[in-house]
Amino acid sequence: MRKAFLFIIIAPALFSCHREAPEIALKSFSDDFERYSSINEMVGTADNQWTEFNINEEINVSAMPVTLDTTIVHSGNQSVRFHCLQTDPDLKEVCKCNLNKSNLYFKQGEIVYYSAWYYLQHPSMDYGTFFLWDLGEIVQGSQEIRVMAWEENLELERNKIGLANLFQPQPALLFPINRWARLEVEVKLSQYNKGYVKMWLDGNEIINKDKILTQPKDIANLVWGTKGYYERIQSGITAKGGTSELVLYMDDVEIRVK
Repeated sequence: MRKAFLFIIIAPALFSCHREAPEIALKSFSDDFERYSSINEMVGTADNQWTEFNINEEINVSAMPVTLDTTIVHSGNQSVRFHCLQTDPDLKEVCKCNLNKSNLYFKQGEIVYYSAWYYLQHPSMDYGTFFLWDLGEIVQGSQEIRVMAWEENLELERNKIGLANLFQPQPALLFPINRWARLEVEVKLSQYNKGYVKMWLDGNEIINKDKILTQPKDIANLVWGTKGYYERIQSGITAKGGTSELVLYMDDVEIRVK
């Protein structure tokens, strides 16, 4: 009995000991997509490049899932265009078509601010459900919080850290179509219900929740723990269900510690 009691005491320390910052630990990243002459220049190892394209090629059958665009831009001469096209209704996996930026370092207690402009090109507000921004850590299962848009709400999803979503009060402001819209998210990071989330759409505050958990607990299960910090953002169409076509433009992305 004594041995079991000691294990219960020391287990949290064993699973949560990894708290050192990685060798590359960026506190900010931004992109206006103006400096690229080709899509391949967007991805690389430099601090000012995206880390990788994230495309589920088995699901997204678009010939050009990520491209630079000069016809629909928010500022300057270029934006980035994401094209999700799933045609097989029997496939259960979600469509992914976005950019990943890793080597970030946002730890507990810090306030993380994100801003980006999006243009959802669609014939109607019946665009289904999709995610357009994820903030997470790369562990088994990808512990993260995500912004989810659908026909009845624009909300913060916390399912991957085992918690309920944060909804807008009704009547909700919905994600618009066929025009540029600015999404802003501010998150105070906390594993102990001392965090908060604020979200704005076109300058209108749509979510303001405090005294909440915004990071996963140290012990996600009895096999592996968490890193204790968020290290990656995903921007674009980070996940989408259904077989409808979805085209999303993105411009003027910024993330930083306040």
